[in-house]
Order: sequence, then structure tokens, then C-alpha cells
Amino acid sequence: MRDRILMLGGGGLMALFAVLALRPAETVRLEGELGSMTPEAAMARLEAMAGRVELTDNLRLVQADLALRAGHPAAAERALAGDRPQEAGAGAEAVLADRRAEIARMAGDLEAAVRHLQRAQELKPDAGRRHRLGYWLRLLGDEPAELELLAGVPTVQLQPWEAGRLAQLLVRAGRTEEVEWLLRAAAEGPDPLAGAMRPRLLDVLLETGRRDEVVPLALAWCAAAGNTDPLEAALPVLINRGALAEAYALARSALEREPAAAHRLLPLFARGGHRAMTFDLQARWIAETPEMDARGWRTLLTVTEITGDLRGLRGALERSGPGLEPEIAGRALLQFLRFQGPSALLPWQDRMTPDLVRAEPLVGAAFMGLQGRPEEVHRLLALAAARPLSEWDRTLWLSLAGSLRGTAGHADLIARPGANPDLPAALLATWRSPVSGLPGP
Repeated sequence: MRDRILMLGGGGLMALFAVLALRPAETVRLEGELGSMTPEAAMARLEAMAGRVELTDNLRLVQADLALRAGHPAAAERALAGDRPQEAGAGAEAVLADRRAEIARMAGDLEAAVRHLQRAQELKPDAGRRHRLGYWLRLLGDEPAELELLAGVPTVQLQPWEAGRLAQLLVRAGRTEEVEWLLRAAAEGPDPLAGAMRPRLLDVLLETGRRDEVVPLALAWCAAAGNTDPLEAALPVLINRGALAEAYALARSALEREPAAAHRLLPLFARGGHRAMTFDLQARWIAETPEMDARGWRTLLTVTEITGDLRGLRGALERSGPGLEPEIAGRALLQFLRFQGPSALLPWQDRMTPDLVRAEPLVGAAFMGLQGRPEEVHRLLALAAARPLSEWDRTLWLSLAGSLRGTAGHADLIARPGANPDLPAALLATWRSPVSGLPGP
């Protein structure tokens, strides 16, 4: 218990000393002494002064707070008995109600704790106190009181999870007509509230058959934001709901307005399996983007990985020339290796710079295999194994390593753990497999 009290430090007491204003010189001096003590010493000092000095409202709060921190709710209640600050108004009364709420909670009377905390919130509204009160009301299962609490807060001041909870409570209370009003107000508010509630509003509009409202509403959000960011949360709702015409129209509009950023929307269509729309939007974007930045390359590579279609990537590579950053060029050529095998690298041999090979050693190993250079294949596979590999690239690695069977490089790769400790065992198992036609050791 002593350690628990000491951990609390004396800093928290200073805030309580400021609750009330002017005090007689003796109490001011006493408060000053307490503020410089540890909580344990302050408790002892107050106990020693009992009966010698009339405790002010502020000192009663200090004494109650110390008793609470020490785990003695009954002592805290005695300290506050009959206490009702007058000079400091609502702020001090709210502090007092907070203390009584905590006393009741520690005593196991959650209903009384809620009443005191509701009083404190009425006197001095505070977001942290509201969150605590809402949690206690949920523990009691008092949904009407929780609904009243949240509905009394300006929508833009709610946390996203509070707005979601309020919508849920409104539906349960049969006040469904108020849900859309809440979502519309939240959608016009600041982020992250707006970002969390806009998809829910779109869902309501689609659910109630008002698809014609979706596109103008989403475009209005973009206009207010000055960018197309709101669509990243809006389009998944439309795509998942089957509102593909609306989703496509919004993406087209975004690409026309902001092609340098709106390309981030393309993977949303690709992940939904809508290949025709994906490739149409990709072609429009590439045509409007004479020079692709790193973010654009990431989008193009993501779309390629999802769809397996190399046409857009091939066109962008051809247009980029040999000056493309090695990391980007290496990841691009990795897609050709993944989907079409080592021979697909031959048209790009002018890109096989030392920097690219270091950036993407699997690509280098595959190309060196085409050149009949097993020593380089071994060196680059060892380099690749020193880095984390995806499941896809592990399969590539094992295939390329299999080409070294019977060489010292193959034995070395089996003995080398690297960053993927299960790779050597997988390679050994492949070597021992009867399917290979090769005997085991």
C-alpha cells in the first residue's frame, strides 16, 4: 500500500489546492506544506492536525483524495461529510461530486457512483468524465440514460465510437429517423469523426434506395476537403453494395480532378474483382500521368500484384526508361518473374544494373540463371535469404535454388539459416523428394 501511495506523487495534490481561492494565512501555509510532501507524509500531517485546525473545503478535498488513493473509501466519505464548497462554484462542486462518485464505486455501489458522476458532468461537462460515465452506464445496462448522455453532446464533439454507439442506441430506442440526422451532422464534422461516419451514411442512403444522392454527396465532401481523400472510405461501401456505376463515376471524376493522388482508388476496384473498371481507370490514369512518382508506382505495382495483368506495368516501364529508381524497377521486374517466369526478364536485360540486383536479388538470381552463371545465382539467393520473404517469393527462391542441385552452392544454401530459418529445411526436403529423381544424402 505504501508503494502504491508513493507512486501517485505529490503533483496531483497541487491541482486540488487550486480549486478554491483565498484562504486564511494558517491554511494557506498548511496547504503549501502539504504540496511539498509525498502523499504518505501529507496524510500523516493532516491526521496530526486533526482538531487543531478547522479544515477548509479545499483541505477536505485533499484529505478525501488521499484516503481514496490509499484505498479507504469510508475515510474519504468522512472527510467530505457535510462539505459543500460555496466560494468556487460549479468547478469545486464538480470536483466534490467526482470524489463521491469514486467513493461509491470503491464501495461497490455503482448506481450511487453514477448519480454523483452525472451531477459532476452537469456542473462541469468534460469529455473524459463523459467517457467514464458512459462506461458505468453500460455496466448497469441503463441504455436510456446513456442515450440521454450522448444525445446531449454536440455531434462534432463526439468521438467516432461515441457517435456509432449513439446511432445504435437510437435504433434500439425506435428513433430511427434521428440516425440519418446524426450521421449527416457527423459527416460534416472534423476528422476522424467524419471519416468514420461517412461510410455509414452512404450505407443508409443505399439501404433506403437513394442511390442518386450518393455521388453529389461524396463530391461535396471532396470539394470541402480540397482533395479526393474522402473517396478512399466512400468507394469500398459503394463497391461492396454493388453501386458500381456510382463508384466508377466518382473514380472517373477524381482522376480528372486530381490524377496525381486519385490513383490510390484503383486497388479498391482491383480487390473487388472488377477488372474491366480497374483497367479502364488505370489506362486513363497512365495516359494523364507523363511522369509517375513513387506513390504512383506503388499503386501500379499493387494493382499488378492483385490482378496479375502486366500490361499497365509494361507500358509504364517502357515509358520510364533506364533512369528509374533501382528499388522500383526491381519490384516491377519481380512481377514479371512471378507471373511469367525467368524468361520474361530477357526483354529487360538493359535494366539489370548492380543497384537493381542488390535491391531485388531474386530478380538478379533468375537472370543470372538464364546466363548460366550458377556462382552468381548462389550469391544472390544467399542475399535474398538474408531478408524476409513472402510466401510467393519463398516458392520462387526454392525453384531457383533447385537449379543448383549437385553444386557446392546448393549445399551451402541448405546449411545457411538467414532471415528465413525454415527455407533450408524446405530446400532439403525438396532435394530428398523422390519426385526430383535425385537420391537423398
